[in-house]
Parts: sequence; structure tokens; C-alpha cells
Amino acid sequence: MRIAIIQPRTSYHVAGSEKVSLKHAEYLSKIGHTIDFYTSTPEGLEETFLFKEFVGKKLDKINMLRFDISNSVPGLYEQKPDTDHVRWVMESLAFDEKIFEAINKDKPDIILSYYLPDCLFKPAGVPNVLYLSGYPSKPVPWYKSFIKFCTATISISSIVSEKWSEYLQDNSLKYSLGTGVDYPLMIQEKIQPKAKYNLVFAGRLIERKGIMTLIDAFKQVTAEHADIHLWVLGDGELKDVAQQKISYFGMTEKVSMLGLVNNPHDYFAMADICVFPSHQGDGLMGTVLESMAAGKPAITTTDNGNEDVIENGKNGILIKPNDEQDLKWAIIDLIANVDKRKLLGENAKKFIAEHVAWEKNVEKLSKILEDAVKKLDS
Repeated sequence: MRIAIIQPRTSYHVAGSEKVSLKHAEYLSKIGHTIDFYTSTPEGLEETFLFKEFVGKKLDKINMLRFDISNSVPGLYEQKPDTDHVRWVMESLAFDEKIFEAINKDKPDIILSYYLPDCLFKPAGVPNVLYLSGYPSKPVPWYKSFIKFCTATISISSIVSEKWSEYLQDNSLKYSLGTGVDYPLMIQEKIQPKAKYNLVFAGRLIERKGIMTLIDAFKQVTAEHADIHLWVLGDGELKDVAQQKISYFGMTEKVSMLGLVNNPHDYFAMADICVFPSHQGDGLMGTVLESMAAGKPAITTTDNGNEDVIENGKNGILIKPNDEQDLKWAIIDLIANVDKRKLLGENAKKFIAEHVAWEKNVEKLSKILEDAVKKLDS
């Protein structure tokens, strides 16, 4: 099949759906599909290391198609992408308009996109599939109108499917498929621990990822365990606020704020415990899967899709979202129980190997897309 992948932010932004879109493109091409990948060339913004690495692979059967919409919405790229929802929608609509003619001319067999306003191509006569990687934190009435333009949807987890159910009532083609992970993980660098116990967080430094909850909980943990260090991998609008709180708590020597790193799995491999205390809105975090693939116990939250891969107390720990005390005690419990940490990590790694490796995941995605085309043609 010829598959058009729509992700305007992949070239300059690092987040879940941007990473997933690149993996989908890579592995779909490896099993024989032709991929037209539509993304942007934002004026004044640097390409991410993930995008540069992807382009540098020069994969067969992938056509990278890039469009500049800087002039369509003056000042758009002066705003950070995580700070304003309206900015995201404006970018998507301007990008849709820019690439519509190319889509209409090339007529792929199917279109795969990762954000609702990117999925408006049914008028072009091409079936389109929307990959739902998260869910809205509050009702958005106009989503019901937009979703009618989608000919099929794929939910990244059972919780995402549930949260979108009200919007998907009129959509007859609904599928579920989680994200994947590279397995086995390739360790590039052996990271040296900084304490007896090392915790690693990876994610955008925004409110819903729970970074401030983690810092508050970590402060309490240090009162009971002095020989402990927190590694924070990621960037975002709360970076300065987080650093200020760390300094206020007198924890500058106990927390490493590393920003975006090329090799987060290297840090997961070094960690004793990985922590992802997302509040809401996440479908299934790739960082959770990567930490599991590294054979490490992950502490993460319920109501975010993690229940699809983590059985609490067997291959990871699930806690309540936005609960500082629950997070604190989960960390303290794992610090105190080395055998439990080891067992959780071993079970997590086994689960990933058997169920979530990218090769197996994308084979399922390919069958879904082929099935959608057949059903829509019949």
C-alpha cells in the first residue's frame, strides 16, 4: 500500500505522537509499504535529533515531503508548542491547506494522522485513519464535528478508547493498538549512577506529566533515604519553575536536570526505579515501555492507558494520578525491597519481548490499515 503519514510537528518537536509517527513510517516501510511522510519546515526552529537521525537513515520506500507554513500564520512559531492549544490547531489547519493539493494529486491508498485537526482529508476521496494517542482532559464540543471526517480510528489503549467513546459513536471503524518499543534496547553509553538509589523521570516538563508532583514526593523520600538521586530527562515550560523548587528544597546536588537527551534508554538501564507520574491525558507513554524493556520497575499512574501493559505489583507499580503521598510510598517501598525491584523488572522485560516489540506492533498496524481499506472499498 501507499500510506500517507501526516505529522506536521515531527521535524521540530519531541513528544509521544511525533516519535510514534517516525517508528510507524520506518517499520511499515520495512514490511513493504510505500510511505509519504508529510511534515513541516518551521522557520527559525531547529530540527530535533530524532528527526535528523530518521532522515539520516535514508530508508527505502519513504518519501519525506516537507512544507513551510511560516507565512500562512505570521508569528506562529514564535510561540512554544506546549503553551497554547489554539496555536496547535492553527498550525494543523494551515498545514492541511498547504498539503491538500499534494494529497489530492498523489492519491495514497490511506492516510494516517496523529492529531484530530490533522485528519481532514475525507473530501479528497482518500480513506483516513486517526491514531488516538491521548484524550481530551475536558469535553470539546467541536471534536464531534471533526471526528466525522475520520473514516476510522485507532486507540492507543483501552482508556483512550473509553475516553473518546462519546465522540466516536458515529464512527463504524474503530480499532485498538498500543504503541511499540525497540527491543532489545541498544545501550549506547554506560551511565554512571550518582547515588545508591537512582530514580529516572523522562517526559515533557509540563503540568500533566506530573513533574512537580514528583519533586514534592522526592523531597519527602530524601528525608528517609539520603543516598538517592533523581535524574530528570526532558524540557518544557515548567523547567525554570522545577529548578527553582529543587533549589528551594536544597536538593540541587540530588537532582540532575539534563534536558532532552538522545539516549533516554541508557538512563533507564542505569536506574533502580523509573517514575512517570502523569496526571491525565496520556494514552500510553512510550517512556514506560522503554523502561520496561530495560528491565526496570516503573512507577506510573492509572487512568492513562498503563493498565494495558502493567499488572500492578507484577511487572510494575500503578498509583493514583496527582497523588504525592501515593508516589512517595511507592518509591520508598521499592527502595526497601530489592527482590521486588528485580522481579518487577524481569517480568516487565519479558512482557515487552512477547507483546510490544515494534516489529510485532507494526505488523498489527499494517493489518488494521489493510482491513480499513478493504472495508471502505466494499
